[in-house]
Amino acid sequence: MATDLLRSPRMTTDPRGQDRHTRVSARLVLLAIALHAALTASLALARYTSVHNRTFDLALYARMAWGVVHAEPWDPIVGGNFLGGHIPLVLVPLGLLGALFGTVPVLLLAQSTAVALTAWPISLIGVRCFGPAGGVVAALAFLLYPNLGHVATYEFHPGTLALLPLGWALEVLDRPAASTSARALASTCMLALACRVSLGLQTIWIGVLAWFRAPALRRVGLGIAFGSLAYFALSMFWLQPVFGAASTRSTDLHYGHLGGSPLGLLPTLIAAPGKVADHLLAPERRDYLLRVLLPLALLPLAAPRYLLIALPPLALNLLSQFPTASTLYSHYLTPAVPALIVAAVRGLRALMARIARLPAENRQGAEDANLPGSTGFPWRLATAWRFASPIGLATLLLASAVGSVIAGGLPWSRDFAAAEFRGDRVTGVRRAAIARVGSSASVQAPDALLPHLSERRSVHRAPPPDRGTEFVVLDVSHRRRFAGNGSLLRTVEEPIARAWLARPDRRVVFAQEDLLILRRGLSPRGGLVRRYFAGVAPPDSGRSLCSCLAVREAELHERRLQIELVARATCPTDLAIRFGPDATPTRVDLLFDGLLSPAHLSRGDLLHSTHVLSAAERAAIVQHGLHVGALRSSGARPRPHDPISLPVRLRLR
Repeated sequence: MATDLLRSPRMTTDPRGQDRHTRVSARLVLLAIALHAALTASLALARYTSVHNRTFDLALYARMAWGVVHAEPWDPIVGGNFLGGHIPLVLVPLGLLGALFGTVPVLLLAQSTAVALTAWPISLIGVRCFGPAGGVVAALAFLLYPNLGHVATYEFHPGTLALLPLGWALEVLDRPAASTSARALASTCMLALACRVSLGLQTIWIGVLAWFRAPALRRVGLGIAFGSLAYFALSMFWLQPVFGAASTRSTDLHYGHLGGSPLGLLPTLIAAPGKVADHLLAPERRDYLLRVLLPLALLPLAAPRYLLIALPPLALNLLSQFPTASTLYSHYLTPAVPALIVAAVRGLRALMARIARLPAENRQGAEDANLPGSTGFPWRLATAWRFASPIGLATLLLASAVGSVIAGGLPWSRDFAAAEFRGDRVTGVRRAAIARVGSSASVQAPDALLPHLSERRSVHRAPPPDRGTEFVVLDVSHRRRFAGNGSLLRTVEEPIARAWLARPDRRVVFAQEDLLILRRGLSPRGGLVRRYFAGVAPPDSGRSLCSCLAVREAELHERRLQIELVARATCPTDLAIRFGPDATPTRVDLLFDGLLSPAHLSRGDLLHSTHVLSAAERAAIVQHGLHVGALRSSGARPRPHDPISLPVRLRLR
């Protein structure tokens, strides 16, 4: 079977044998498609169920798909109307299915299925060029391309769904002139545009190539090119400015150095050519095209016609200043992949023709020359074609396999992060937080939680700003990273957390690991923070750390220190405590586990603040005693005359 598959097209004179070879090829391709779809879908769902998504794209499109079928076209996650961004009309049917089966699972399954099925039209081009073996190699080269393993298992992007119609458009465009279909080409381009409006930059080139491809395609090619250009211009110059509050921010992130748009390249090139050169020659970009083409053994360079279709996303990625735009795993590269694969297959075909020193259209004559009684072409040319084709196909397959192993993002790849697809301690905490928020309440939350909270009217990214939601979920992982260090008070994240905890109408209702949940409309002195209140004490008792807080004594347990404090007034929100065995303590902690803001203390409150110790810290305190002081975010004492620290009576437990 393997020998049969490596034969060149039409090398057998037995039509039934040729049909059998094609059937074997088709079955292998379908098997590869099914395995790829099952693998990537299971990984994508595993990442989702283990709550390990890191960015907001999955939540963004899940909320958008849910919104369009619930008459909610406004996007609360990044802002703007459905019509003001990528206009992913494909989300309408997916949203309807999501209403029955869950929006996020439907999106992830659709994405994996679309990616895998794109291998089929590409395999047809491979069969057209190299027979049954070419179909298998073309399909595998596509499925193993490093970019796809990442995009099919991480987040969701409607542009990825466009791979399937783009693949079919390329297949229609590649057909012999006699069997082209104008209707099929127009339909596939329209479906691609329904996934993402910016793909019009690619369908324009498809229309241009169709004009030159065959007389039967000239009219439809002209319509595709001008229709795509008009649709893209309508979106860019009217829909986005009117409806897209977030689209401007997105383009600024990518092309702010060019005035906020790729169109700014020309004036920037004239006014500051060095700036453009420095951008393109930056380390992360200067070898971008090489990294893109190496998994295809540089073969696309031999078929520049199809590279034109891949050119728009490649050029936009090179011009973008967004950190991940020029990476191999970026979804911004994904729409170029079908054209790159087809260019590789067609490039290999062109190279084989040159090897045999025959025009591509006369290659069949070289093969026929080797048949008994034929004297049309030298025997050695046909032999060269027979041996060169399997070697060329093997080279393409090997390059794709190596690329997948190095950077494919799949279980056999070196960059596969297995922990991202397994439940762990973080998974349990995040699931508990999601359950605490409930199924319909308005919420602001970190990106990792948003896909699980997306099917509701009001769902927003974590603050700032304040969206006025019922629940706010704060990620305070910075507290763990800077635990015991005074730098904690001066991080970017801590002032935001402190400000929320100091609000008079927000109560901490959930506190596990790195997540806090605050609920609106409740007293901040109740609920979980009641455990820090030990009763009432005379305000003038204890020794004064600052004008609002005094220390009475401390209790040392096996691995924790409990400090007894008395409030003399409301304290600043950034008040913290330092302690240790020396008169100038170096350990800095938040008061009351960082859950009860000092701003909520009242005169006469008796409180306990507990701090976990290492074995070395406990031993030092037992040996040398305990000193306690107060400080603010500046690292200085609250007031100049406040003590740096005070010795505190210690009780051992």
